[in-house]
Amino acid sequence: MSYRVVFLKAAEQDLKELKQYIVRHFGNASWQATLAQLKTSVQTLQIHPQAGSIPDELRTLNPGQYRQILCGMNRIIYEIRRENIYIHIICDSRRDMQGLLMRRMLRGESIGIGGNYYRLHPCHTTRHAGPHRAVREVEVMRDEAP
Repeated sequence: MSYRVVFLKAAEQDLKELKQYIVRHFGNASWQATLAQLKTSVQTLQIHPQAGSIPDELRTLNPGQYRQILCGMNRIIYEIRRENIYIHIICDSRRDMQGLLMRRMLRGESIGIGGNYYRLHPCHTTRHAGPHRAVREVEVMRDEAP
């Protein structure tokens, strides 16, 4: 069975940023080689979606829902739902994944948890959690699947 691969908007943006970085620092030939590796990895996922491992950073959300595959120096974070593979993130494997996930949540991007999709929005108010510390609240709203 071959799965359909869907690149979410955030992953498309990741790919654009990755291209800019690689071309700027290593040249167009390096980008073409990286792109070829990414395409091969995505084609492998279409046939063997369970081949990826569960990312440590996402293990507590819903084990098995999110997976990752390493492709050279890059990670592809994806989700398997029915006959579809949703690519959420494409990033350098050395990148701070916890920080990246937090920034995406605060930008109001959708995340899938337990088969449901939620959009996280920072609230306009700030509550104080002690002297000199402020904690932004996050509003969780149900969202449609991508």
